[in-house]
Amino acid sequence: AIENATINANSIGNYAFNGCSAIKNATINVNSIGNYAFNGCSAIENATINANSIGNYAFNDCSAIETITLGEGLGKIGNSAFSGCSKLKEVVIPNSATSLGESAFYGCSSITSATIGNAVKNINASTFYNCKSLENIIIGNGVKSIGKNSFYGCSTLPIIEIPKNVTSIGDYAFDNCSNLSDVI
Repeated sequence: AIENATINANSIGNYAFNGCSAIKNATINVNSIGNYAFNGCSAIENATINANSIGNYAFNDCSAIETITLGEGLGKIGNSAFSGCSKLKEVVIPNSATSLGESAFYGCSSITSATIGNAVKNINASTFYNCKSLENIIIGNGVKSIGKNSFYGCSTLPIIEIPKNVTSIGDYAFDNCSNLSDVI
């Protein structure tokens, strides 16, 4: 069993650790993480990720993951990169990140707090879909659009502050946000 994994490499390929159920704590120092690289790694609880890009579905369905630390220098988070990480509590997207993929945190039902860095331009479709414990969201000033279903089903979110640079909000962006009482 690999309880603690430290990976120092240029890249981690597609499906490299797919379904690995032994890694509990991961420290990843790479340029890029491939698609599905850690998909379904059901034992990972903590991940420190220092990468320029995180591929599509890279950490999809890592059902035990509670904490992720995303290092400065991260540029891209792929589609559904962390979807289905149902125990994840908080996410801070660094100011270096420019791209946040569709459904990146889809169904992360335990996230209570999220911060989106200032370089992100678009909150794409379904990014925080059904994050039903989300109570606090800070949207960076660089965001220009909020995509369809972005915050659909975030039923505990009480307030949202939309930056002045936002020029479009997609269909159903805040649908089923039953506790939402203030939009600033």
